[in-house]
Amino acid sequence: MQAPLSSQLRARRPHFSAGAERRSVPRTRSAAQPRVHAEPHTQLRMFLDSASVTQWDLWLNTGIFYGFTTNPLILERDGVKCNLRSITKLAKTAFDLGVQELQVQAWGDDVQKLTSVAFDLAGINPKKVVVKLPCTLEGIQTASLLRDADIRVTITGVYSPQQVILAQSVGAEYAAPYLGRMNDAFGEGQGVAAVSQMLQINATSKTKMRLLMASVREASEISNLAALGCDTFTISPTVAMKLFKVGQTIDAVSEFEAAARRNGAYEYET
Repeated sequence: MQAPLSSQLRARRPHFSAGAERRSVPRTRSAAQPRVHAEPHTQLRMFLDSASVTQWDLWLNTGIFYGFTTNPLILERDGVKCNLRSITKLAKTAFDLGVQELQVQAWGDDVQKLTSVAFDLAGINPKKVVVKLPCTLEGIQTASLLRDADIRVTITGVYSPQQVILAQSVGAEYAAPYLGRMNDAFGEGQGVAAVSQMLQINATSKTKMRLLMASVREASEISNLAALGCDTFTISPTVAMKLFKVGQTIDAVSEFEAAARRNGAYEYET
């Protein structure tokens, strides 16, 4: 009988002369019945940028989110320790809720540490965990090693179109441009201009790699980017709520409800 994929990943971990720390990852089976997902009716993928289980439970019930994204800053903000034990527990909760993907970021200041952590994170659930790596020399080298082990990768911290080429070259499934931070760094509107060029690069190379739009601060930015051709976004719970705050819609619904009340909708029927 073929060994489980998680065991295969551990067996294929690169060996380093310095001797990376080896840790065992607890494997648990969800007691909850997972959600049954139909075939996707759209290419759109929306992720919630949060490590808060409370926010996960609230927003996953809307049906609009494909998965969750995290990084060390988000873990710190939401009170989750940045270590394998805590992330494994967090991932189990995510998959019990029925999420399709969980993106978690590896840490380390060299290829050896990044690769060791990345293999451990992928081993939590090789099919549903996507390992995020920074778009640095060390991150790209690590992504190349992970590609050879069939580990899913997002290249994160993308600010320049040339970095999309790097992400494509190592077989990343996603590259994550930081729209808001790009505007902060280069001037208002420059982030969208850079993303437009990234989309052109993807189209020309006919890659399947998705641009995972991050650092999105306004609901209007999502629709503007979608009109350009972006189909993958990660947004905070705050921005998610902004998607529903359209004043005219709220006013219209209030008028409908008032008319229903006046016209017998809440009268006791015998």
